[in-house]
Amino acid sequence: MQVNRNEEYIKELIKKASDIAIVCSPKGLDSLASGIAFSKYIEEEFSHPSSVIYTGSTETFPDELIQIHKVDSSFGDQVLKMTLDYNGTTIESVNYYTKEDESKLVLEVRPIERNFDLGRIKYDFVGTSYDLIITIGVDRLESLADLYYKNEADFKKADVINIDNSHNNSNFGKINIVDTSADSLSAMLFKKFSDWNYMPSKVASKSLLIGLSN
Repeated sequence: MQVNRNEEYIKELIKKASDIAIVCSPKGLDSLASGIAFSKYIEEEFSHPSSVIYTGSTETFPDELIQIHKVDSSFGDQVLKMTLDYNGTTIESVNYYTKEDESKLVLEVRPIERNFDLGRIKYDFVGTSYDLIITIGVDRLESLADLYYKNEADFKKADVINIDNSHNNSNFGKINIVDTSADSLSAMLFKKFSDWNYMPSKVASKSLLIGLSN
């Protein structure tokens, strides 16, 4: 049996990823149902969790779909963490205040020797940092509006797999799986899963069936 090179590459990217985001176009039920089904594929085939992100309204969507997988409306927050190595120094107080006119946060640590080595102050970013982003039904990244513009750096540094059935797709991904002959994203994934020898579980199948029924 001939193995599609895209299939091999997708599996390779999923296996090496630390944090995976599945970003669904806010166009409606079909994209979210497909994204949730893809999350179950990743979970069942690779034992890897993933975040499903949908910025549209889900108020009219069936509860049975939303209950399959947690759906986020944004990327996880990043936290700036500052670490002070105070070995050999007795710290009596730590205070902070803001300078509203300068939009600055000031942190005061007392007492500190005059010759304190500033190299002992470190900072880092803590939080979700996606290294693999899978877009579902997104014809171009700009169509994600604020989700893209506020996280543009994340999209640029991550590997992007672009799954869509739109004639207007701009093929922005590292891997582009665009089937303009597919009537829906859910139908497209049903076929892809078969091509990839993945038999969807009851949960993944339910998600796709909900998308097909839209």
